[in-house]
Amino acid sequence: LHLVSTGLQESTSRTLRALLKRSTNSRYSCALVGIVAGVVMQSTSAVATVLGSMATSGLITLAQAVPIVAFANVGTTALVFAGALDVRTAVLFAVGVSGITFSMAREFKWKALSSVALGIALLLYGGDLVTASASGVQRTDWFAGILQSLHGSTILSFALGVLVSFLAQTTTAAALMSVALANARLLEIGEAITMIYGANLGSTLVRMLLTRGVSGTLRQVSHFQDFFKIGAMALFIPLFYVERGLGVPLVAALAASVTASTALQLAFVNFLFNASMAIITTVFSAPLTRIVTRRWPSSVVESLSVPEYLSLDAVHDPETAIDLLEKEQMRVLRRTREFLSTPHSLMASQDRIDPAALHRSFLLLFVEMEHFQTALVGQHLDPTTSERLGNVQARQKLLELIEDSMQQTAVSVTGAPRSGKLDALIGNFFDALDFLLMFAADAARTLERGRAEILHDLTSDRGEMMGSLRSLYLAPGHALSADDKALLLRLTTLFERVTWMLQRYADLLLKNL
Repeated sequence: LHLVSTGLQESTSRTLRALLKRSTNSRYSCALVGIVAGVVMQSTSAVATVLGSMATSGLITLAQAVPIVAFANVGTTALVFAGALDVRTAVLFAVGVSGITFSMAREFKWKALSSVALGIALLLYGGDLVTASASGVQRTDWFAGILQSLHGSTILSFALGVLVSFLAQTTTAAALMSVALANARLLEIGEAITMIYGANLGSTLVRMLLTRGVSGTLRQVSHFQDFFKIGAMALFIPLFYVERGLGVPLVAALAASVTASTALQLAFVNFLFNASMAIITTVFSAPLTRIVTRRWPSSVVESLSVPEYLSLDAVHDPETAIDLLEKEQMRVLRRTREFLSTPHSLMASQDRIDPAALHRSFLLLFVEMEHFQTALVGQHLDPTTSERLGNVQARQKLLELIEDSMQQTAVSVTGAPRSGKLDALIGNFFDALDFLLMFAADAARTLERGRAEILHDLTSDRGEMMGSLRSLYLAPGHALSADDKALLLRLTTLFERVTWMLQRYADLLLKNL
């Protein structure tokens, strides 16, 4: 499972992301994308994480992500069907071929893809080993005791499913184990069914633990998946006991009418469990989306991570695409000023923004801007356009450094212990940086030579000024503590760094103009 998940993460490319965005125009296409994603990734948690990140970046909407996640659960049942069939020879060939490819591949892309193939082959091989070895294990005293305690107890089988999926962090592994145990006649059909139901609860508990610290759209997508599994259990567990206790033909009877094979019956029950809820949640996706959005609203700074001007459709007209990229850079400069509001001593605590969350949003935005630039580089560009793109890329690197320095400035003030002796100076620093960033954003917006020249003059060497400030505040008359002195040195250094980078940014603007 680790090979599958890491291989898929490494092989995800800009082209795949663009294809996914274009393939989600309707509920039917979203359902198809979800089934394919579930078949390939074999982890609804991984699918939810990927979709949550894409929704946060603005590549898809939450309304599109919901049916994809729902039908990804259906896609994961494919591996359980494969485990229920006698495909031992094919699995052994798959292990051999994918293992050799994985060990010999040198190119990054093929290494990642062969990792996925090897992981899936090993999952199927593991299920086959459980079936083949079960008869020998059954004769041991300790396992016989476990089987005796499980015999006839659907509650203990349910608990076993919860435990296995919790430890393996996936429903698929526990479902494959239930199929293997039923094949070896170590579990009755009813016990194996409740083990599958328990597996769905175990994987849900793991996901809830892993997503406690996330926020925004990623949390919304993850909680929708939790609702999906819990809702399915609320429906199917009562149906199981009604069928078992009252003899009403329901899920197990339907599976038995489809096939006589116990293993395939279990795979079919697992399919029904996920497919029925996928259809229900997709039909009611609109109200469910509203409930999730209202219950877990997006974070304050999450909108920043969604590009406002960039569109991959624009890369076919490079000049227009570069114009859009410049507008997005202007927006970055303007929003970077929000770091200055995070630690301001006069601001109400409820209005403050977490610097770490703001920084994460910027990082997501920078990834999308990098993808956009990469797509532009792949176009046929004339020398003038190519030179302009190089200038914009150089400005992009400066913006990333400026944002990082501003984040360090905010963290230095909010996290460092200090007395109130530097508050007036800190306020002046923030006012100066706010003005410089505002003027730089204005120069980027207008692209006027005069404004770029003024920005260049405003950000001229401030080393002498900072040196004078250090000497003044470090004099014995101020009696600063060691923490205050450290903060003073850090802030003056960061101020010099930001002004130098803004001057370099002004140089690039002038060169471009």
